[in-house]
Amino acid sequence: MSAGASVGPPMGKRLRPVAMLCLDGGGVRGLSSLLILQLLLVLVTEELIDAGVIPRDHATIKPQDVFDVATGTSTGGLIVLMMVKLDMSIEECIQQYKELSRHVFSQSRPLLKRVFGSDWSKYSGKRLQEAVEKLLKSRDQPITLMMRSGRRQNSMRGYFGTILAIRRIQELTIRKDGSLSRSATASFRFLLHARMSGPISTTHVELRY
Repeated sequence: MSAGASVGPPMGKRLRPVAMLCLDGGGVRGLSSLLILQLLLVLVTEELIDAGVIPRDHATIKPQDVFDVATGTSTGGLIVLMMVKLDMSIEECIQQYKELSRHVFSQSRPLLKRVFGSDWSKYSGKRLQEAVEKLLKSRDQPITLMMRSGRRQNSMRGYFGTILAIRRIQELTIRKDGSLSRSATASFRFLLHARMSGPISTTHVELRY
């Protein structure tokens, strides 16, 4: 670092709180998270228009323009992957999610296998992995895109990883290989790391089915 370089915001300048988006899983019901997020973005866009921040003919803003940090579990992680790594709009995410749902959640695994096997997830993790790889290929992206944090489409920096639960959480293993999108519970988490030097403001919306 060169002499005289300063770190942090200018003296007296107030930092904007970090906006964090957390998306839970829930299989095909994860679509409800997208629909709620879509409504929130419409409301935020209207607020910005009324405040004169953006012109009245401005399209609905993307989640990437609002949130600094995003994390998702299971299908929530898939949604974050689409928004951050693929820079998809909320409308594109909804359409893609519907298409993925027909492949991933069209058939649940047999109950006996879920109860007595080491993998008790309702849906096939292999189907989820195949769906993610198909999505990446359809947008001319390598299946290793999830691990890359160099070049990116927006201001968010991402890290992708899974926690593999073996025999009902008796052992935890961090996976960082080619099957990142698949785990024993067909779940994955996507966490975006950001440097936070100010207060963190979060809004928690919990849906109970």
